[in-house]
Amino acid sequence: MASRVHTSWICPVLLGGILAVGLSAQAWAWGSGSGDGWGGSGWDGEEMDRLRERHRQKVTREADKYVQAFEDVKLEETRAATFLERSEQKARVDGKGDEVKAKRLVRLARHKGMKVLQSIDAKYTRLFAGLQQFKADESDYFTDETKGKVEVLLVQVKDQARSNRERIADLYVDVDEPIKALKVLEGIYKSLSLEERDAASDLKARIKGLKAQLGIKDDADGQ
Repeated sequence: MASRVHTSWICPVLLGGILAVGLSAQAWAWGSGSGDGWGGSGWDGEEMDRLRERHRQKVTREADKYVQAFEDVKLEETRAATFLERSEQKARVDGKGDEVKAKRLVRLARHKGMKVLQSIDAKYTRLFAGLQQFKADESDYFTDETKGKVEVLLVQVKDQARSNRERIADLYVDVDEPIKALKVLEGIYKSLSLEERDAASDLKARIKGLKAQLGIKDDADGQ
């Protein structure tokens, strides 16, 4: 089976290796004269088995690169949170006892922090989409270990992205922009499966509270 080139996430250091997997698989398909990328080449069974095994090994390495990409984005998120905390502390110090000035500087620091967290959200989104495509393209070449690794990673990326988005919503509340916070939380809720929605009592409570604060009718009240 020909592999597609997985370019969905934006981790440039790791992207080269992933491209190599996709391009090599495409070369096999183009040179084979067969729709599945393996037959009609004139190679004997042992050669084909070796090629399949080589591709399986490359797919396994690619899965590891997705794992590393996830760790890189998580580290970036942790650093962003630390930087935001320090920026808020500095803003309060720079306020020099002037409450109005300190509040303005803290608000500015939080807005900057939100922009960084939003860029991280985009990376989680692309990583998740890339993983889904990787699974769709290459699942035939997954070992049991790789299959488990990819399944777990999909859940981890989704959970971490949700946590990051909830942090963004918290910041919107902190800077007195409840409408934007509500939109973020509603976006999270809509992304959940029906089963996940049933279990998301805290999330639903936050949405309900923001709607009440904003004077927005909650459709759930009529159900």
